[in-house]
Amino acid sequence: MSESKKIIELILSDEKLKNSKSFSSAVYKDEPILKTASQMNSYVPPRIIELQQNIRNAALHSLSAGKTFYEQARLMEDYEDDYDYSGDFFCYYPTYRSMNTKQMRGYFSWRTRVRRGDIRKTSLSFAFVYVYELLHLVGVSDAQEGFDRLSEFGRVYGELDPQITPYIRRWLRDLAVYYDLDKELFCSVFDTSADEALITLMDHKNISDEDMFGAVKVLSSYNIVNSKLYKICPEDCKKVICAVYRTLCEYSEKRRKKSLFESYFGNPVSCPYEMFGTAVFYDRLCRKSFTYAVNDVHKYECVNGRWSCVRFHTIDRKSKKLGRLIKTIDSMMRKRLGISPKIDQPIETKLTTQMIGREIDAFLEEKKRNTPKKIDIDLSKLNGIRQAADITRDKLITESETEEHTAEMTPAVNEEIIEAAPDNSSETELPLDENEYELLRCLLYGISIDILRSKRGVMLSVLADSINEKLFDMFGDTVIAFEDDSPVIIEDYADELKGIVKK
Repeated sequence: MSESKKIIELILSDEKLKNSKSFSSAVYKDEPILKTASQMNSYVPPRIIELQQNIRNAALHSLSAGKTFYEQARLMEDYEDDYDYSGDFFCYYPTYRSMNTKQMRGYFSWRTRVRRGDIRKTSLSFAFVYVYELLHLVGVSDAQEGFDRLSEFGRVYGELDPQITPYIRRWLRDLAVYYDLDKELFCSVFDTSADEALITLMDHKNISDEDMFGAVKVLSSYNIVNSKLYKICPEDCKKVICAVYRTLCEYSEKRRKKSLFESYFGNPVSCPYEMFGTAVFYDRLCRKSFTYAVNDVHKYECVNGRWSCVRFHTIDRKSKKLGRLIKTIDSMMRKRLGISPKIDQPIETKLTTQMIGREIDAFLEEKKRNTPKKIDIDLSKLNGIRQAADITRDKLITESETEEHTAEMTPAVNEEIIEAAPDNSSETELPLDENEYELLRCLLYGISIDILRSKRGVMLSVLADSINEKLFDMFGDTVIAFEDDSPVIIEDYADELKGIVKK
């Protein structure tokens, strides 16, 4: 509490004075009986008088508006006021010299509350004057604090009056550049995603599909993510787009004067730049040579106080050329995959569409090769397979028992047949016994195999399996198959076997 207010409260609390004639019991209006000098309409604080004198002197010396404002802001940097001002103040490029005495006191009283954390809506011109002070680091210890104060004020006051928001965002960016603050502060108020996407595509030979596709999404005027094709098969879409882009890049490097990147996005351009444009600002640093590089494709340069911005100015709008390419790929893939609805194909040039078509076909072919074959099993047939297996098992058991019984009953006949059989050990190198050799001979030359069934007491299926197993190393395949429960020589190996097995 100020000393003047303490004195007023002390006077008002004195019982003798309350009962004296000096104070009337009547109340005429809602205002304090005693006022401080600063609260009186007719009172002009000495600091305000000093400011007004400075304004008159500046007019006589014809100083620039920016320099005059800076000097006056420094003069009033620590000034505080406590004046109840309810009027308005509207002015383009507002400064102190645009204000009358009441407006000055109203502004500094509002600024006093703002600096204490009490940000209230006021005339927009008052708000701009306060922002101009922060741009000149008036009322803060350094540029970092100035950035933080301006950022916080923009956040709070922007909710009270959104008109100020775009100006503060622009000036925050300039403040970071002008005072050479950390690049992260610049990026916090300026979207550098397009810059980063350009840097990515410039290095197309050394980036992943994921990074390339992310850059394409940022820079393309055609939003592929909203496409039905992408929603159905996003990974396929991504791979084809990246393959096409790389192919076109390689072709342009070999056959064209301009690279594909240059054709789509141009080259960085240096343009004059007005630091703190539309603000009342005094360039007191006036650098001779200074560069503020945001990244590899975006920087600000100052030479003898003249600023320029070097960047890809075409990226302020998304690339229509890249958008047409992506939409053409979308259209052609829909046709190949049969996805509806069909969409227009912006690019019709034969060379480009052929390259796109080749990449689509190559991708689909590779995908087909890498897709595992699908095996469908009809579970409804399992029961029939089991029944057939049971019948085969019963037949094998019956044949085995019959053949064993026959062998016991006719040993003389077996000996006779065996003695009459050729000795294949001297005629062939096949690793077969007599019965196996005989079955092979009969099958090759059309000789009846009934004698093997009835007299030798052998089971043909077992004999054929034994032959196939012994000859597998020689032929790499089975040589005997069964057709209608009868053994037959596989035709591919018949001639070769006849050259070994004599008739």
